[in-house]
Amino acid sequence: MNPIVKKSKILFPKSNFPIHHTFMEVLFRYYSTDTTDVSSSDIGKLSLLMGKEFICLLYLVEHLDENDNSNEFFSLCLKMKVNAKKLKATNGAELITDELPKITEAIEIYSVAFEQEKLALLQEAERLKSVERAELAKRVQENFRLQEAKYLKTFCDFPEFGINRIKIGSHAAKILKR
Repeated sequence: MNPIVKKSKILFPKSNFPIHHTFMEVLFRYYSTDTTDVSSSDIGKLSLLMGKEFICLLYLVEHLDENDNSNEFFSLCLKMKVNAKKLKATNGAELITDELPKITEAIEIYSVAFEQEKLALLQEAERLKSVERAELAKRVQENFRLQEAKYLKTFCDFPEFGINRIKIGSHAAKILKR
């Protein structure tokens, strides 16, 4: 993905602009080839609901590979952020439209889906860490057992005399065994 397009994603932090942030997340998931979470009809309907700027943004993303319009994309994102900040300062909302309840509902569906996916990834990572820890503990225990067996083959202890680490077969070991 184009680096300028990636940078535009951070323009809309989730805490300040949840609708814009989630739309950008949906847009990037649509654009990226590794995930197919978002269909073109879904992103098209969502951008139609949200307005002209979002339709232009979708068009620019769809044609990024054909002509390098990443600077145009970034400038449109900046304009959208300025407009969203103005609206939020005057009206307390990111978007002012009659379709806001539908937009919020549609965005919320994606937001919940992305959170669930993120939670599933975190749980899988935690599970893998616990499996790694268990395997590591098993390897350490096996190494300890092997070292102990090697020690017992090479050395002997005489606890009744308080003597440890006498090499097996040495003169001292022969005397102490009598």
